Formats: sequence, C-alpha cells, structure tokens
Amino acid sequence: MTPTVEKKGESVWFDFGGWKSEMAARQEQGVAMWLVTIAPGEIGFEFEVKNSQSSQTLVLNDGQRDYVFIATK
Repeated sequence: MTPTVEKKGESVWFDFGGWKSEMAARQEQGVAMWLVTIAPGEIGFEFEVKNSQSSQTLVLNDGQRDYVFIATK
C-alpha cells in the first residue's frame, strides 16, 4: 500500500492503510518544518518536510533509521 495525503476541509490527513491520522504542523524557528500525527493512538509521529527543486519528501526517523516518502502525482 502506498500512503496517501488528503486534505479534508482545513485538515490534512495521512493514510497508511493500517492506520491514519490528522496532522498538525510544527516549525522550528524557520529552519525546519514537521507534520505531526495527532489522532488518538497515533500521537507523536513526526514527519520532517523536505523540499528541493526536484522533489518533495517527508522523512520519518524512528531513532535507528529514516523512512523517506517521496511525493508522486
């Protein structure tokens, strides 16, 4: 399953098939931005937003490895 990002009204949702969550944004003094899960039972997963000229990615770090999700159209 490929995870999806959906906009529902003013909310952004991540759907990974087995679980989904509404997201909140967190920014660190203009340096980096994260999207953070806020659904009960899924609170606290932080996806760092990384943009370049060639791609948009989200990076989830679990303390041992990075999981990189690359935007597709």
